Amino acid sequence: LYSVLPEDASGDFDVVRGSGATRVNSLGLIELITDTNTPRIDYTSGSPVLLVEPQATNLCFDSNVFDAVSGGTTSNNELSPDGTTNAIKIFFSTGANSGAKVKIGSSTATPSTDYTISFYAKNFSGDGTFRLRLDTDTQSTLVNENFTATSEWARYTHAFTTDAAASSFGSSSRFRNDTDNNEVLFYGVQLEVGSLATSYIPTTGTIATRLAETISVDLTSLSVSSITETIDGVEQAPITSIPST
Repeated sequence: LYSVLPEDASGDFDVVRGSGATRVNSLGLIELITDTNTPRIDYTSGSPVLLVEPQATNLCFDSNVFDAVSGGTTSNNELSPDGTTNAIKIFFSTGANSGAKVKIGSSTATPSTDYTISFYAKNFSGDGTFRLRLDTDTQSTLVNENFTATSEWARYTHAFTTDAAASSFGSSSRFRNDTDNNEVLFYGVQLEVGSLATSYIPTTGTIATRLAETISVDLTSLSVSSITETIDGVEQAPITSIPST
């Protein structure tokens, strides 16, 4: 991460992240950056933003594989937000609970804990409506949230809190629809601890963790005795590190 001044590289920031991570690139596509210690410039909002995130784990075993149940069918032949033909198309037939199961890899649920589930969805045919259901061993339909997918890919999130007795997530967790014959495209399911969704962590067959990032500059290498940073005439403490929060 280069400093404008000084130009001899002594003022460059050090980026530390011990794992790969994803970002949304300037084309609007999800891109996996496999190199560690590499800064991520993210274009989710349309403008470039430096991503600095804490450690997070995607608790879904297969973030892009669903099991069809109760009349629902799935296929894997549409363009996804990463630009390849790996989006999951779920056909929701009429009838109770038609849809597809979410593969939550870690069955353990921590009691009295904030979680966030996130996923990408896009309407394919019909009205785009569907429901997300999540259960624990002590809470049936802990999450029972309705969504409506549009003609464009979008990321949907839902935060929830387990009760004081929860110990595992239920096998009935699924995307479902009770009334309509419609088709919706899905991609990138992520379940993580915390009240906010972080950048997508792809998983295949097991849970995966993105390590925290730290970004800092060593002032001793600059032979600087003091720094004064002034904003609107008011002196400020200079920023020498960017925490992953």
